[in-house]
Amino acid sequence: MPSRTCPATSASPPERRTQLAPLVRDHRALRNEFHYIVVNPDKVNGVNAKLADEFLGFLVSDRGQRMISRFGLDRAPIALFTPAAHIDPTLMMRRSQTQLASQQRHTYLLSAAVVVALTLSLLGLFIYRRARALANTAMHHADRIERAVSASEHGLFEWDMQAGSLYWTLQTLDLLGLETSDARNLHALLRQALENSEASRVSMALQQAIAVSDGKLVRILFRSRGAQMELRGHAERDDEGNPFRFAGAIYQVTDDQAQPSVFDEGLRDILTGLPNRQLISDRLQHALSQCARTQASCMVLMVSINAVRTAENLSDAAPDDDVIRAIAARLRQLLRASDTIARVEHTTFAVILPSTDEEHCRQAVEKLLAGLERPFHVRHRSLHVDGAIGCAIYPDHGEQHQTLLQRAQLAMLQATRDGQSLVIFKAPSEPGRTADHAPHA
Repeated sequence: MPSRTCPATSASPPERRTQLAPLVRDHRALRNEFHYIVVNPDKVNGVNAKLADEFLGFLVSDRGQRMISRFGLDRAPIALFTPAAHIDPTLMMRRSQTQLASQQRHTYLLSAAVVVALTLSLLGLFIYRRARALANTAMHHADRIERAVSASEHGLFEWDMQAGSLYWTLQTLDLLGLETSDARNLHALLRQALENSEASRVSMALQQAIAVSDGKLVRILFRSRGAQMELRGHAERDDEGNPFRFAGAIYQVTDDQAQPSVFDEGLRDILTGLPNRQLISDRLQHALSQCARTQASCMVLMVSINAVRTAENLSDAAPDDDVIRAIAARLRQLLRASDTIARVEHTTFAVILPSTDEEHCRQAVEKLLAGLERPFHVRHRSLHVDGAIGCAIYPDHGEQHQTLLQRAQLAMLQATRDGQSLVIFKAPSEPGRTADHAPHA
């Protein structure tokens, strides 16, 4: 049987042993017999081998050996136990293995930390070099664009209507005769640069143009410091058709290069931006002159909007301004670029189909009628309109522009009175031809 000397300690005199508290009070064989726990726990039933192994590891550790050497010093002037782990080969080997395993763990953790740090360093270096290359490329492109803009005689601008901000180049201020500006929209910038009357005219024309441009190029002529200027731009719209950005350029033109503004006063309908009766009369004269030279036909249509109905209210009502604008935009989309549409009265539109033939006449009328039958979405409401079309054809129904406009209007009135969609003008002695018959040229 092993001696009472603990492998990790050197026992004190026997009288001291009776003062020591046993490790397992409910097991008589373990009282003061430390070597049973730490050396051969299998000889004692019920001993936790894992706990015994951990206890042994603690006893042979530096901390355990220090605690053993200091045990009882606060009560007696002599040490009760003497650390002896360093003289037992088995314990020394176990201690060395424990220290080696601990060092290996530390080395592994340190190596892993070094690898992670190195990887992060390389990744950071790659990201830095990549970002620097992209920044240099962007700066190079920006320098090239800036040189191109500086060499241009155009002043560029961008107006963010939603954010309420305006960006412009230095050329824009130079052309407008401004040294600096705090304007946050294009109207304010023009008011700072132009005289009051000219600024009001251009601002109104700009507002109308943006409202009805529908993606088309906006052109406005104005004078600044005695020079003829032209403003050109495009309006971007959201899903609901509201403009949210307007971008373009301002540049100087000569009087020979200047063309009439698309919103000359007196020639455009303020509500829709369409030509008015005076402008369409001029254009019809020009179209008839070309048709006379080429011996081609020309059709004049008068479109009347008679009533507006909603799903909630089936009774007829007169169209308001928003409905008129929606109808004008719809009709403009249905026509060719060479065709002309004008608003000649509150609910009446005139259409010129120049140099046309019978097939195009039929297709154009069918498109207009189908377009009017589709619902209009205005202010989150679905609207239906009742319309009538009157038609007069050059040269069958007249050779003068006023005559054709009047006869197209007479046919439109007859269509409205008879509840027809289309009536083609006929002489008073003959009844007008309705939409049941194909139009002819």
